[in-house]
Amino acid sequence: VISRDFAVEAIRKEVAENRKWAEVRFGNVRAHPISADTAALTYTVAARWNHETNATTSIASSIYVKRDGAWKLALHQQGALPPG
Repeated sequence: VISRDFAVEAIRKEVAENRKWAEVRFGNVRAHPISADTAALTYTVAARWNHETNATTSIASSIYVKRDGAWKLALHQQGALPPG
């Protein structure tokens, strides 16, 4: 579990090191409405950094809440899938 501050600092470090996503592909995207202002997304993602040769595939879920008319990420979880 990481905090927002930890995530922002990690992103700043990646930018300072010139690490960028070279490739990102989403698959099996499914939306699961929970209420009028809450929804969950489940999906797979294959992503590769600009300094890497191969993409890493993960399964992920994200929960969004609608606040002041805008959708905001409330929770995100992911785990790497083995190659294959």
